[in-house]
Amino acid sequence: MTIATTALSLVIVTSAMAPVTEAPTIAEAQLTPFEVTSLAYRGSFDEAGIPGYGALESGIATGTIVAEDVIEAAIASGRLSAEVLEDSSFVGSVDNQLENLVDRN
Repeated sequence: MTIATTALSLVIVTSAMAPVTEAPTIAEAQLTPFEVTSLAYRGSFDEAGIPGYGALESGIATGTIVAEDVIEAAIASGRLSAEVLEDSSFVGSVDNQLENLVDRN
């Protein structure tokens, strides 16, 4: 065996023995603030008490729906992990997205 053949064999054996990682679960797959807002707007969190479309815009405008409410609905639906509520940057970004949603109309 040559050195190149030995090295290639080692790479093949090492690759074959590498552990297989599982695909992330829905809760582990992180959504962006834009995606959370978009899902909320389309009514995807209606079952969690967040209405879609005009009713969402109205709730945001009157202050009855805030970023934390939308994030909690995404968590309840299994689309976000609960840790995002502790991420002030994420919460602030969702808040900005919601405000932009109201401001554009």
